[in-house]
Amino acid sequence: MVRPNIAVIGCGYWGKNVVRTFHTLGALRCVCDVRSQVLDAAREKYGVQATSSIAEVLADPQVEGVAIAAPAVQHYQLVRQALEAGNDGDFLAIGETVHDLRAVDLENPR
Repeated sequence: MVRPNIAVIGCGYWGKNVVRTFHTLGALRCVCDVRSQVLDAAREKYGVQATSSIAEVLADPQVEGVAIAAPAVQHYQLVRQALEAGNDGDFLAIGETVHDLRAVDLENPR
């Protein structure tokens, strides 16, 4: 079975569980977080690429999917960045308001 290469953006309270789950499934490609100590820990524990650059994650041709586990207030902007970078797909994002989610939907019709 071929597993997708997934990047996880945000490795905090919930994100660390998302990272662990994708690693267990053999699908974790890289993690992205603003905290260097979190990135160092992920590199050591999971042996994956770790970066603080969302642009680097979105530009990586090996990344086939992105799991956004950052704080909800950042979801709209992160989904928008991913779509603008050419990453098309389904996203599970909370967003701060229904307006945020509707805006992403209207800006990216399928």
